Amino acid sequence: MMQPPRFAAVITALVIAGVFAAMLIFERLRPLRMTVEPKLRRVARNLVTGGIALAVATLLQAPVLLPVSRWACQRPSYFPPGWPGKNPPSVGVVMDREVRLRMMRS
Repeated sequence: MMQPPRFAAVITALVIAGVFAAMLIFERLRPLRMTVEPKLRRVARNLVTGGIALAVATLLQAPVLLPVSRWACQRPSYFPPGWPGKNPPSVGVVMDREVRLRMMRS
C-alpha cells in the first residue's frame, strides 16, 4: 500500500485547526445559546465527563470486542457466489497484531 505524501497530513491538520478556530470565533461572536454558568465550570465538567467515558470505554472494549471478533472470524462469509469482493477482510485482519496473537493462543 502506498503511503500518502507527508504534506497531505500537514494540510489535513491545518484544515482541521482552521475549521476549529473559525467555529470558536463564530461561537464567541454569536453564541447559539445564552451563558448561564461560568465557562470554566462547564469546560471542567465536560472534561471530567469525557475522561470517565474514555475510561469506561477503554475498560470494556477488550472484554466485549474480543469474543465478538472471535465469533465473527469463525463464521463463513454469506456472500452469494461470484459476488464482487466475496472475501472481505475479516475482523482479525483489521485488528492489531498483539490482539490477534492473544486470540490465537486462547
